[in-house]
Amino acid sequence: MKRFKFIGYLILIGFFAISCDSGEGGENSDSEPFPVESLILAITETEGNNEVIKVGGLAGSVPPGSTVDVTNLNTGETRSTVSLPDGSFDPEFTGSTDDVFEVVVDEVFVAQGGVTVLENIVDQGIANTGMFPNTLKNFAGLTYVVNSGSNNIQVFDFNNGGSNLVNTIVLPPGSNPIDISFVGNEAFVSNFVNQSMAVIDLNTNTCETLITSTEIEDITPCINQVVIENAFDEPFEIVIQDGLVFVANNNFDDNFDPDGPGFVTVIDISSLELVDIITASAGNSALMEVIDGDIYLVNAGDVNFETFPFTCNTSFPPSIDIIDTESLSVTSTISIPLDETNNNVCLPQFITVSPDESSAYLGLGLVGALLKIDTVNNTLLRGTEDPIIITDLEGLNLPSDMKILPNGIGLITLFNTDQVAGFDTSNDTLNPFPFPFPIPAGISATNPELDFFDGTQFLLLLEPEQNNTDVIVSTGLSQIISRITLDQIFSP
Repeated sequence: MKRFKFIGYLILIGFFAISCDSGEGGENSDSEPFPVESLILAITETEGNNEVIKVGGLAGSVPPGSTVDVTNLNTGETRSTVSLPDGSFDPEFTGSTDDVFEVVVDEVFVAQGGVTVLENIVDQGIANTGMFPNTLKNFAGLTYVVNSGSNNIQVFDFNNGGSNLVNTIVLPPGSNPIDISFVGNEAFVSNFVNQSMAVIDLNTNTCETLITSTEIEDITPCINQVVIENAFDEPFEIVIQDGLVFVANNNFDDNFDPDGPGFVTVIDISSLELVDIITASAGNSALMEVIDGDIYLVNAGDVNFETFPFTCNTSFPPSIDIIDTESLSVTSTISIPLDETNNNVCLPQFITVSPDESSAYLGLGLVGALLKIDTVNNTLLRGTEDPIIITDLEGLNLPSDMKILPNGIGLITLFNTDQVAGFDTSNDTLNPFPFPFPIPAGISATNPELDFFDGTQFLLLLEPEQNNTDVIVSTGLSQIISRITLDQIFSP
């Protein structure tokens, strides 16, 4: 409950709003967009007659250093530029989303096309989730949604543009499931409130075994119970490596403050017996990511929620422990010192690794900013004194999740404005082409005059074998799933 992944806590501190499904995205204008294979696009944020439009090319679209003339065929306006060393360009126009543009490179016609409207690539409300969806993961061609408030896991088939609910896995009342990981025909689910981990049989989609810290009298609908004393204390994320299940534990007291360092529970997959307990270097151990065979455990630290605005608890600074999965020990620690000036820059709530695994980003729970670490040398690149600003350090527009596309462009959900922002991981800048504007992914982004919002929260890139470029987005308040279809921008 100390981290904003728990939507229930967001409701308590005043973000709650009741949202309506805003329906499917509108259709594109009659003008055909640029051919995807040309790597050239005209992009704007919303439909209209006086919109900012970027007409640009992705890297490799034209020869580096060439002269690019872009003409709005409806108005006759021409803008000239010189392409960058990577063969990209992006002049800006103001015009209608019905306009058609022509691109000429070194006096040779290259392509012609209409405008792609970002709000039209979003299909809002394709499915309903349970209460407080906290994790989206792919496995075996299906998408699993862990619903903390509903104590269940929904199984969806989002293939071929569909949104079919194919099954629901039920867990004991009061479980508050958080995370799910898969191996073979089984899934392991961490249950935050009843201090347990469920073993799911994926053939029957039922809870086969519930591993608990103390004996629970009624484990229905689970079949078996295994008791391992003191195994869990607010278990959070799960990683499976080398036949072992690693479970991060917050280790909170009754007030949901860190009760000393967090820890990682290690359980043998086959025997379901305790293998080890790994003590963390700091409190609120919640997030884990496997990088080059090691587990990076994020200890999120703590926040003073007693007064507003909230501030970091200097008694519990965050840190990252690197765990060797063979020796089951912490081999090094990346310290994340808190900064007195930026006293709200803390509480990491996600870790996202760059495609080459040379770095990773931490999204923060109080402000719109990221931290960055070097995963080769295990050092802090952008700390609390110099964070990467996504929105600002004053408001509460949280970067709830981040996923990185194969081309290195990150997509970041902005919880309070229902947007998905583009982020260039090559230079840590916002709004790179072809996402020069945030994608309107929820009701407050498409209807900014409204006083409520969906709360865009978690992202999932569908698996490559599903042969599409769709991105699934869950919302924390309206509890819907929306689809961002990128095949107008990237070829599948």
